[in-house]
Amino acid sequence: MNAFCRPSTTWPNVHTACSKTTERSAIVTVRPWCPGDEIGVWKVLKDGSFSNVRVSFLLVLKKRVTSAVVVGVGSFALGYSRYFAAALLTVAVTLCSLYCLTWLFTLMYLYGPPLWDMKNVTKNYFSDEDSGFWVAEFKGQVVGTIAIVKREHGKCGHQKCLKNKVDDVEKVAWLRRMAVLRECRGRGVAKSLVETAVQFCKSRDYDKVELITTEVHQAARKLYEKCGFTCTAYLPHKYWKGLVRIWTYEYELPLR
Repeated sequence: MNAFCRPSTTWPNVHTACSKTTERSAIVTVRPWCPGDEIGVWKVLKDGSFSNVRVSFLLVLKKRVTSAVVVGVGSFALGYSRYFAAALLTVAVTLCSLYCLTWLFTLMYLYGPPLWDMKNVTKNYFSDEDSGFWVAEFKGQVVGTIAIVKREHGKCGHQKCLKNKVDDVEKVAWLRRMAVLRECRGRGVAKSLVETAVQFCKSRDYDKVELITTEVHQAARKLYEKCGFTCTAYLPHKYWKGLVRIWTYEYELPLR
């Protein structure tokens, strides 16, 4: 056993509903990441991102600016061509373009800077005893992921922290990379991952756990709240030099 594979945690109450046939005796194991998990972890993170495309697109449609653009484009096409069918076609093309842009931003997230920490899990999550990366495993397959890193000096890893200033007295954990395969959701896998991460933080004497999520992740926000996290801020976060603005939720869980 290599240095990364520390003892795992089993959760017998998590059913195998990752398939259509549920086996109540099956066990999902939450264990530390090990070399060789790269493909399984990437599959989970990619599946999680792709599953948000539809939700993200629907949220875009609800934006006032989107309605204004669609109405403006349709009105222009109608006035220019004098044909109602041409206006409908223009609106349809505009909506298809927005959907394609949603996919484009998703791919930029997966293959761009936001996931650069996954290029070297060993360095980013196992070079410090206060950090860690876990996977949920079922029948030899990675079905979920979660990670903890320590926040210091206003920054943590390759990402900006939730706040510009951090109290030097507090030891704050940042929960990230929480994802579960779509076919395994709603079965307690995510809850098991969060509980494992929180127990780790308690064992490392953290003062609190913080995380950031977005308006897209409605189910995740409900899970965090059930696990005791409270929302401390609701703020817009700008990506790609302000071209995209996503509202984010900041949560924290005091451990002392």
